Amino acid sequence: MFLNQELRLGKFSIKYFEILLIFLVLVFAFGIRAHNFKYETVFGFDSYWHGRLISYIMEDGWLPDNDPLAFYAQGGTPFPQAGPSYVFWFIGALMFKLMFFFSAYSPEKMLLVMKIAPALFGSLVILVMYFLVRTLVNKESAFIVSFLLAASPAYAYRTMGGFFEEDSLGFLWYALGLLFLALSIKGLTEKGRMERREWVNAILAGVSFGVMAWTWKLFYFIDMTVLPFILGGFIFLVILSLKNRVEKNLSLYLVLASVVFVGIVGLKLFFNLKIPGNFILILLFLFALTAGALFLYTLYLTFKNKLNIAKGFLMIGVIAMVVFSVIAFTGLKTEIFKEPVRLAQNYVEEISGKKETKIPDRGEVLSLSVGEEKKGKAFFGRKFNYQTIFSWLSLILLFVYTFYFYRKHFVLGEEVNKKDVFILLFVVVFVVAWYMALTKLKFTYVYGFGLGFAAIAFLYFFFRFKEVFFKDVFWKYVFAVVVMFVVFTSVGCAALYMEKNPPTLESLSQWKEAISWIEENVGEDEALFNWWDQGHWITFFTNRKVSADNTNSKFEADQDYAKFLLGEDLEKSYSLVKEKYGASYVLLGSDLFGKLDTLRLYAANSIKHEIVKKEYPKEYFSFIPLTVNCSFNVKGEKNTFYNCGGVILSVGEYSSLTDKWNNKQIKETEVRSGTAVYKLPLVFYKDVGTRIKILSFNANQTTLAKLWFESEESNKYFEKIFENNRVKIFRVK
Repeated sequence: MFLNQELRLGKFSIKYFEILLIFLVLVFAFGIRAHNFKYETVFGFDSYWHGRLISYIMEDGWLPDNDPLAFYAQGGTPFPQAGPSYVFWFIGALMFKLMFFFSAYSPEKMLLVMKIAPALFGSLVILVMYFLVRTLVNKESAFIVSFLLAASPAYAYRTMGGFFEEDSLGFLWYALGLLFLALSIKGLTEKGRMERREWVNAILAGVSFGVMAWTWKLFYFIDMTVLPFILGGFIFLVILSLKNRVEKNLSLYLVLASVVFVGIVGLKLFFNLKIPGNFILILLFLFALTAGALFLYTLYLTFKNKLNIAKGFLMIGVIAMVVFSVIAFTGLKTEIFKEPVRLAQNYVEEISGKKETKIPDRGEVLSLSVGEEKKGKAFFGRKFNYQTIFSWLSLILLFVYTFYFYRKHFVLGEEVNKKDVFILLFVVVFVVAWYMALTKLKFTYVYGFGLGFAAIAFLYFFFRFKEVFFKDVFWKYVFAVVVMFVVFTSVGCAALYMEKNPPTLESLSQWKEAISWIEENVGEDEALFNWWDQGHWITFFTNRKVSADNTNSKFEADQDYAKFLLGEDLEKSYSLVKEKYGASYVLLGSDLFGKLDTLRLYAANSIKHEIVKKEYPKEYFSFIPLTVNCSFNVKGEKNTFYNCGGVILSVGEYSSLTDKWNNKQIKETEVRSGTAVYKLPLVFYKDVGTRIKILSFNANQTTLAKLWFESEESNKYFEKIFENNRVKIFRVK
C-alpha cells in the first residue's frame, strides 16, 4: 500500500501514512488558530505596535531613533536599534513582501499578515515538537502531544493564534534548539561517541537558542530551563558512570552547545550595552560554564579513582563560583532577581538607619492596574481545563521514578537508560512555566507551551513503566480513555474559548467607529490627548500622534492624563492640554469613570495609601455602578417608583434627571461594596433609553465629569465633535 511506503532522507525515514497524520494535525492546529480570520481586527494591543514598527522597516530599512507618533510631548519613545524583536520584525516584513508581491505597505494588508503569522508560527512549533517527542519517546506520544498543543486554549489564544508578537516566533527557536539537542544526545547514546552529525546538531542547538535571544525578550526562559538541565544532566551521567561507561565527549558537547548559545547572546548584549562591565560579565559567565564542566569532569574522574578525594572537595569552591556567576549574569541581565535584591537593599537601609521615603517605581502602579500583571492561578480552569492533569501525573510519576531509578541502579546494579536524562529537561520546563503562570496572568501562555512538556514527561514515564503497572489489559483501556477524554475536551474548550474571546476592538466596536472618525477628520499635523489604552490602535490605523500608548515608556504622559481627568479646575486642565501638550483633541472613554480611584495612583505615582491620600485626598468610589437600567415599579395605587440597579428613585426624581452636568441631582443613598455598606451622596444623570449614570459626589467634581456631561464652563475650553455611547472626542479651543 502506498501509505506504508517510506520517504528516506539520508538515514532518516518516515512512512507516508505518518506524513499524512502529521499534515492533518497541522491542518487542525492552523484551523483552530485561523478562527481570528473572520474578524476585521486582530487580538491584543501590542500586535498593532509590532505591525507599525514593521512598516518603518519596510519603508526605511530600519527603525527611526524615536517614535514620531507616540509620547510626542516627551520627545517620543526611543526605539531599540538592536536587540530582541528584530528577527521577528524583519521576518514580518519579509512575509508582507512575499504575500503581496513586494507591494507598498498599507494597514489593511498588514492586518492579514498579523492574522496569518501567529497561526503559522504556532503550527510550525507543533511540527517541531512532534519530531522532538518522536525522537525521545515514540510516534504515539508525538501525536498525542502535538494534538494537545494544537488545542490548548491559552497556548492557541495568547500568541499561537492571535497575538502578533515576538512571543509567537520565540517558541519556534526554543523548540528547534531542544530538537537538535535531543538528536545529538540520541546519536551519542546510540554510538557511544560524538561524530560529525552529533557535533553539527550540538552547534545547531546553540545557534537556535542564540537566535531565540535575538527574537524574544523572554530568552531567559533558556537560562531557567536549559542551564539547570545541563548541570543536572552532568550530575545524572556522572552517577551513572559508577556502573556504566559514559562517553566523556558528552560533557564537551553540552559545553559547546551552551557556549555557542551564550556567545551569541553575549555579542548581542555587548553591542546593545556599551559599558565595559557588561562585557566582563559575559566573559565571567563563559568562564563559569567552563569551570562547571571541569568540576563535573573532575568529579567523574574522582569516582573512577583517577583523582584523590581532596581535589573533588577543592572543586566545590568552583561550583560555588559557577552558581554565583550564573545568578549574577541572569539577575543583572534579565532582572529575575530584581525583587529579592530590592528587598535586601531596603533591609540594609533600615538596619543602618539610612532608610529614606521614596516614591515607588512607576512599574508598581502599572502592575496594579494592568490586568495581565495579576496572579494567573485564578484563570487556570478557564485556560487549561483537564490538560493540567498531565502536570500532576508527571510529578507523581517523577516521584515514583526516583525510587525506581535508585532501586534498579544502586540495589540491583542494573543499567539505566541514559535517555532518561533528557526527561529532566521536560520536568524543569513545565515546572518553571507552571510557576511563571501562577505568579502572572500574562505568563499563562508559557504554561500552555509547558503543558506539552508535562504530557511528554507523563507519556515517557508511562511507556517506561507500562510493563510494571499495566500488565492487565483493563488498565490499558483506562489509560486510553483518560487520554482521549483529555484530548477531546481540549478541542471543545479551545473552540469555545476562542469564540468567547474575540479581539478587543471587536468587543468595543464604538472605538472602531471613533478611530475611523479620527482618520477621516483629524489632520496629519494635529495631535491627540488620550489615555494609553487606545494608543496603539490610533497610531496603527490613523498614523496620528498620541500623547501616550501601551508601551507606557514615558510615565509622565500617563500621569498628566490622570491629573487632567481628576482636576477640578477646568482652566488648569485646559492649560495642561493646550500649553504643555499642544493637543488639538481630547479623547474620553466612558470606562474612565470606573478607573477614577486607580487614576489617583497614576496621578500620585504611588501605590502607598499615605502618599496617594496626601496628593489626592478625595476618593471617587469606582465600585459604584456607573450605568444601570431602570424599571418602573407599582406597589398599590399611589406607590410608584423607579428601581435603578437597586437605587430607588421617585417618579418625580427620575423625571427631573438631565444629561447635562450639575450639582443638583444629588441623593443620599446606601451603597454596598462586598460586606461594607456606605451612605454616600450620589449624582444621577439621564442616559439612553431607561438607563441612568450614577457618580459619587467627588467624581462629579472632576474634569472628566464636567467634560463628559458638557458643563457650561467646559464649553469655554472644549467643543464636543464626536460621540457614541462609549467614546467622546472634544476639540481643544
